[in-house]
Amino acid sequence: MNEYVPRFRTYWWLCVALAVNEGLSFLGYLQPALGRLLFGGIVVGTAIISWRSIEAGLLILLAELFVGGKGYLFSLTVGPGRVSIRLALFVVVLGVWLIRFSSQRSNWPVIPGRVRPWLYGLLASISLGIILGLARGNGFTAVFFDVNAYLFFALVAVLLSPVINVRRLIPNILALVAAAATILGLKSLLTLGLFVQLQIDGLRTLYKWIRDTGIGEVAPIFGGTYRVFFQSQIYGLLGVSLLVPFVLPAIRPTPNPRWLFIPITLGVAAVLVSLSRSFWLGGGVAAVSLLVLGWRQLRWSVAQAVRIVLASFAVVAVAYTLNSWALNFPYPFPLPGSGGQGTILRQRLTEFGGEAAATSRITLFKALIPVIGRQPIIGSGFGTVVTYRSDDPRQQQSPSRGIYTTDAFELGYLDMAVKIGLLGVAFFLVLLSRMLAMLLQRLDPLSLGFAVGLIALATVHLTTPYLNHPLGIGFLLLALTVAAWRNRTTA
Repeated sequence: MNEYVPRFRTYWWLCVALAVNEGLSFLGYLQPALGRLLFGGIVVGTAIISWRSIEAGLLILLAELFVGGKGYLFSLTVGPGRVSIRLALFVVVLGVWLIRFSSQRSNWPVIPGRVRPWLYGLLASISLGIILGLARGNGFTAVFFDVNAYLFFALVAVLLSPVINVRRLIPNILALVAAAATILGLKSLLTLGLFVQLQIDGLRTLYKWIRDTGIGEVAPIFGGTYRVFFQSQIYGLLGVSLLVPFVLPAIRPTPNPRWLFIPITLGVAAVLVSLSRSFWLGGGVAAVSLLVLGWRQLRWSVAQAVRIVLASFAVVAVAYTLNSWALNFPYPFPLPGSGGQGTILRQRLTEFGGEAAATSRITLFKALIPVIGRQPIIGSGFGTVVTYRSDDPRQQQSPSRGIYTTDAFELGYLDMAVKIGLLGVAFFLVLLSRMLAMLLQRLDPLSLGFAVGLIALATVHLTTPYLNHPLGIGFLLLALTVAAWRNRTTA
């Protein structure tokens, strides 16, 4: 058995734990006093666990990251604002590492030379972006909330420190990713089914919980159905990218871990439910990359390639059927003449011209180019705002009538170019390319999975920002950890 394949029992109990976490978050939302108690209990418990095992503390932090959207499944109101459970867990894990381990010089992170100058260059660009944002009067609050996602890069100190046993940590991370893909798929399907059957008027409390905790959005679309988009559905896509290599011919372990098809299928289902063309594009590019790498470097036979294609169609077919069942419950497919999932997917794939998100991105692109042109090399700093006309229905119904001013932009690389300049973007892209080269140096299921996941994530970032968000940065740091560890073990 491949040493990195997680145990089914570990995967199962993590699924249970993540499901319980969702339920407790909902109960804490309904009863704020209970929510505060749960927030405190999680923070204190994580501090104790991290002190005993920093790896266990990291797993708790990663579990929240994989399923928690914007990080507010639990929160604590402090003055006019809220402290997210993600921020609290980040401070706890990093703080425990600093107090307990950083005083020993031998425990400081070991950053591979192939990525070190580019990582340091990126961090320097981010630091300069903070200074420029403050110097140009963007305001401390605006600059902090614009840059705070990049603070997640501080976890590189913990992940790359010698106190972390990467070999022992990897199977647990893979089990956690598999469990997250499973729960995200089930939650997406259940939410879609509930809203289609009961409509939003009967689910006001559930809708408010989804919105107020930052999990995502449920929006009515054509045909009496809904779009269910959760930020964390990206880990459906990344989970599939990580797990598929473990069931491929020529590199799969023996015996074949057939249970991995459960999280793979539900991860695909989550991506389908999202109706996110960005996810679909990332998945398509990742699939092509996987086939090219497999064909060229794993030397699949024609028979093996045919089996892979047939298995892929089977997984997508099952995921599609689950989506259709959620839409047409109790029937797995729509009744004649009633449209259904196929119509919805076809419209999302073919109709761009009048669709609000697509036209808003085009308008945003036109608005961002002149802003980048003012300071193309070093950027304008964090907290820089742009005003443009949005076709988002919520903005159209606001008093501004669609005129939208924001410092958060959907076009990920252009967002970076505005804040940290083309130089910062260049550092980021070279860092990604060096990490990919390190991962592909030793092509086993683990390295291939992280390489394909990085390709998917970098593609999604074109139109939906993730590499400047903890969800994407977290995966990036995990890929860097694996690449650095592989570099050490093969040196």
